[in-house]
Amino acid sequence: MTKVDIQVWTHLDAEEAFFFLITNVMIVGGLVAIDHAIALVQLQIATSPGSMSNLTGFGKLLTTFTINNDPKDSQFIQSLANSVQTVASASQSMYMGSSMFQGQLRVDLIFLYSFCRITDDLVDEAPDRTTARTLIDQSRQLLDFQFASSEPGLLNSAKAQNEKHTKNQYIPQSLISAVERLPSTRLNSHHLHGLLQGFVTDLEFDAEKGSFPIKTEEHLESYALHVAGTVAASVLELVFHHYPEHISAKDHSLRQRVVAAGEGMGQALQYVNIARDIERDALIQRVYLPTTWLYKEGLTPADVIAEPCNPKILLPKQRMLDKADACARAAEGAIAYLPTGIQGPVRATVESYMAIGTELRNPGARCLRGGKIKLPLWRRLYVAYSAMARSEVAA
Repeated sequence: MTKVDIQVWTHLDAEEAFFFLITNVMIVGGLVAIDHAIALVQLQIATSPGSMSNLTGFGKLLTTFTINNDPKDSQFIQSLANSVQTVASASQSMYMGSSMFQGQLRVDLIFLYSFCRITDDLVDEAPDRTTARTLIDQSRQLLDFQFASSEPGLLNSAKAQNEKHTKNQYIPQSLISAVERLPSTRLNSHHLHGLLQGFVTDLEFDAEKGSFPIKTEEHLESYALHVAGTVAASVLELVFHHYPEHISAKDHSLRQRVVAAGEGMGQALQYVNIARDIERDALIQRVYLPTTWLYKEGLTPADVIAEPCNPKILLPKQRMLDKADACARAAEGAIAYLPTGIQGPVRATVESYMAIGTELRNPGARCLRGGKIKLPLWRRLYVAYSAMARSEVAA
């Protein structure tokens, strides 16, 4: 054997070092190539208007990698990246929950959550009520155009017509993009219109005029159904489309029961949000605690706005958390009727939210003026892991 008789390190010949270098480069290159092929297939699945299998064989990967010359949809990829960032910054629980789903369903959920967040922020941050109402109307019109047909160019042409009909009123590009990326062939527009109706309720708050729309517990339930129950129902619609052969998708009666339970679970999560955000909502002149609850403690909504850390608010706050727990318990059993691979991520998302409720019950929980109670990363990971583990054992 020919050797150059050079040692790179003690007892390591140059020939052996070169061999190790080349073999490791080949291994890493092969792994990168496989990841790239998988990413190409997942891009095809994510951009498909229908429901495609998330499973693929080596032959499909090889074919896609070697002979697929379709240009990458850079706009779609950028939209997905922006949507991920929107969800990650707005809701850690939703972001962690969505990360446990797989393939096309996960992408669909990201775009759904992003739409909900973007429209909510646009309405909340509008300079006045007139602008906010215009944004809601524009959202309705864009949704109608998007769901009218699966043709890619329809929304753009319809948007142009819409702009003319509304005397060239400006439509935020973020709203247009959010609607364009909704998986409309796999969703029911009725639920999304219900979400917008919840935003209309938000606009009815007017502290100067003493207008607080959440007067009774019934008003609270209706509001929570619109802003959260509809989102949960939309999530389940996506699950049914991606698992069409599962009993929960095929059995109409069971499907209705699961959707009703999902709406109840969405309401439970919204009740936790309300209990958590009492101080933050007071800063924008809103009180979501029912007025009838406050009257029992000798309070009015104006009192909550003036002093959101008043100890008297603790009882209505605890009552809101009790209502959240009761709704969650009533709906929890329906998770068992979902496909096995879906139960864990759903439980993880729900329990991450409910863990916030547990933290709010802690006597040491501080009143944060404008702040937002967040669970530390280790606890969120623990809650998610425990939920996934229990679902695996149950399966």
